[in-house]
Amino acid sequence: MTSKQAKILQKKGYKIIMWDVLSADYDKNISKEKCLQNVLKNLESGSIVVFHDSLKAEEKLKYVLAKVLEYIKERGFICKAISV
Repeated sequence: MTSKQAKILQKKGYKIIMWDVLSADYDKNISKEKCLQNVLKNLESGSIVVFHDSLKAEEKLKYVLAKVLEYIKERGFICKAISV
């Protein structure tokens, strides 16, 4: 998103919320384990993690998501919908 696009959306009353952890699940050059480590090493309370719902990411997503959710649960983090 460009700054011009962001300004237009904000003028229309939208609040822009970005992510802070990119899983890289779409990257064919990294392993499922590397994808998992991308998330776990950067995850902290309040993080917003990007996973992709695509054929390119499917195999890694199936491997990583359950492990990340277990990690979150073990640390007492709580998943919530973003409300604005």
